Amino acid sequence: MSSHGPEYEEANPPETWFWPAIEKAVEHSGIAWTHIRPSAVMGAVIEGTYPATGSDWPDTVRADGVIREAFLNQGHYPFIHEEDLAAVAAAALIGDDFTGTVIEAVGPPLSTRSRIRSLAAALGRAIETVELEPDESRAIWQHLGWPAGAIDVTLYALEEYGARFTELVQWTADQRPSVADITGRPLRTYDDWVSENIDSFR
Repeated sequence: MSSHGPEYEEANPPETWFWPAIEKAVEHSGIAWTHIRPSAVMGAVIEGTYPATGSDWPDTVRADGVIREAFLNQGHYPFIHEEDLAAVAAAALIGDDFTGTVIEAVGPPLSTRSRIRSLAAALGRAIETVELEPDESRAIWQHLGWPAGAIDVTLYALEEYGARFTELVQWTADQRPSVADITGRPLRTYDDWVSENIDSFR
């Protein structure tokens, strides 16, 4: 399991690499390999396995019914449902079709506003919103223990996916094999995920 975007790290000196270093080590291990590069995982928001935009939403929605975040109106972020990601990993593990390949297990970029609407609809009540400056979101995420690199990536992605939405949606759609190709079914949606996990926000 790699991460979305290690190719961008390769523009930096090798001694600074993280994900590319792991991928290279796997490739030279002598065993069969497949790199799976997922976008942010929906379940990471409540599991704490990897910091992603929305990680503090369960706490703030439960506490005072408010979501506070930078790029609130134009922000977008790509997410994949954890069950879709698990299905991709299973396919890579049990067969040889993907040996020696890179699978971009990416979901489409979702707007921050659409995610909030999904939560509000499932809760049956309005959620107030407060738009923060990027440095304000940075301070909150630092307090939550996010590594600096993850904060930089999140703020960059929220802004970049919003500014280049059409292009990046097309990039996601162009990936082959797609997640849907591998799993044999449509991707699970954010509404699906919310309906399965809404108790975390009550």
